[in-house]
Amino acid sequence: MDYIYITLSDHIYGAYKRYVDGTYKPSQIPDMSDKYIDEYLIASKGLNIINSNLNIKLPESEIKNIALHFINAEGQNGKQLKEDDGKIDFHKLINDILIRNNIFRTKSKSV
Repeated sequence: MDYIYITLSDHIYGAYKRYVDGTYKPSQIPDMSDKYIDEYLIASKGLNIINSNLNIKLPESEIKNIALHFINAEGQNGKQLKEDDGKIDFHKLINDILIRNNIFRTKSKSV
């Protein structure tokens, strides 16, 4: 699942650049939310965080793109996105990936 850090970060950066440049186009990926409920829930929360933190409004279709990263990563480690009560902890997922890759927040890397 380590590679998701790079692929998802790159995807978000690219979507942001296209949004700012006015070249963003909504996703044409088919909706698979009925088959990948957890991944779509994570992606939905992630999109809200992205839009809030970057002060932009990527369309809801972006959820499909983000979910696809989690779906692809799932094959590597299985479902490790849930807590004991069955809820998804998005912040823990991201934090675990950052720690495994020795990426820590410092004053110079506060973003």
